[in-house]
This record gives sequence, structure tokens and C-alpha cells, in this order.
Amino acid sequence: MAKVEQSRFALLKIEDDDDDDNSKPTNNANKSNNQSTNKKNKKKKKKAEQQQENDELKHLAFAKPGSNKQRNKQNGHSEVSDDQWKDWKKADKNYAAESYEKDLEQALLQSKVEFEQKKEVTKSFKDAGINIDDESTKEKKKKKKDKPQTMSLEEFNTGGKMSNSDGKT
Repeated sequence: MAKVEQSRFALLKIEDDDDDDNSKPTNNANKSNNQSTNKKNKKKKKKAEQQQENDELKHLAFAKPGSNKQRNKQNGHSEVSDDQWKDWKKADKNYAAESYEKDLEQALLQSKVEFEQKKEVTKSFKDAGINIDDESTKEKKKKKKDKPQTMSLEEFNTGGKMSNSDGKT
């Protein structure tokens, strides 16, 4: 059963949070001590809440998998029901199948387009009197002619003395 949990990265400090607290200067001499103490108390409460939230997130991130069930129930987190889980799995399978079919169709269309282009190119070469197959076979024949003839095992063992048909060594 899937559980809804907060992100592990939520406990990281954001630099902008500190700037908001210090962005309002308290240079007014007319403010009373009560206002300044109220602000200090609010800041302390806010820091305490952030610390508590950070502790909870650390526990969720680094605790053993089965140990946070009671904590989730206390914090109002509930487990996903079987019906919701099945619906999610079904929707996920449908999405995966649809995306697979879409990708497959695109690949087939692209393959057809490339085949048609290649067909047109070969047709234009044939119309011009150039045979692509003849050129490729000529190149293969040239490569075969350039290679030295292979030596038999007997010739190798005799040291290449049999290779000359004249008998000159």
C-alpha cells in the first residue's frame, strides 16, 4: 500500500527565508517594547515550528521504513486505499501503453519516410544511368584484388617455398 509522505528535500534551508525576516528594518524609535517583544516571540515560535518540521522530515527521510506509521497517523497523513491504488495502477498502465503505441507509430512513419526517400534517390540514379549496385560490386572486386593471396598451411610450414610455381626460391 502506498503512503503519502513529504519530500526529503523539504528540510533543506532556503536562503530567501532568512532574507524575508531581516528585510524589514526596525529603526523607528516610536515603537514600544511590547511590539518588539511580540516580534521576537513570533520569530521564536516560527523557528520552533520550523525546527519541529525539520525533525519530522529528518525522521521520515532517514528512519526505518516501518517505523513512521504511527507518526503519519498522528500528523494527519493517511494511507492510500486499495481502490485508489488499483485506479492509479490502471491509469499508469494505460498511459504507458498509449505512449508506447504513439512512439511505435512515430518510428514506423519515420521508417516509411526514410524508405521512400531512399527509393526516390535510387530511382533518380537509375534514371540518370548510374547503377548503384554495379558501383558497390566493382569496389568489392577491387578490394579483393588488392589483398594478397592466402597461403596454405603446407606452404606456411615449408616456409613459403611452394608459393613459387617456377621452382625458383
